[in-house]
Amino acid sequence: MQESKQEQNVQQGSDKLKESFKKYYSQKQSESMKRALQSKRNQGYFLGNPPLGYMRSKLNDKMIIPHPDNKYLILDIFERYADGEFTLSGIADELNCSGIMTKHNKMFTHNSIYGILKNKVYVGVISSPRKACPDIIGKHSAIISKELFNKVQNRLKKHKKET
Repeated sequence: MQESKQEQNVQQGSDKLKESFKKYYSQKQSESMKRALQSKRNQGYFLGNPPLGYMRSKLNDKMIIPHPDNKYLILDIFERYADGEFTLSGIADELNCSGIMTKHNKMFTHNSIYGILKNKVYVGVISSPRKACPDIIGKHSAIISKELFNKVQNRLKKHKKET
């Protein structure tokens, strides 16, 4: 009886030790992955799935390149909003009536248009708005000019103040 109690204690200690090693190894892997992703970001590579208007390069899958067709859609969205011709919902309605869908094959909404207009990737910048990371000039080509982007941002700010 005494030996089996001792064996149980040894087994429990061994299990706790194994669990500690697993946790330590998992944390190290996580830190290593974060460093690798941060390194790619710092080099100007876009992380994640390319936004509407871009696609992965067939020559280098780290790179995103303007989509041959969808880049004009993005330019059109920015120009329409900058000119004051349409509201966010108006742009979404126009696209939906034309049968154009988001990259997830869904209908456009006020929020999806807003997300496009706020995305700095379209001016060639890697940005992480939810993280405290500085903007980095990306290796990818811009679809729109900084002037057009800034014009849109000013209109968005003005509209926000009015509501």
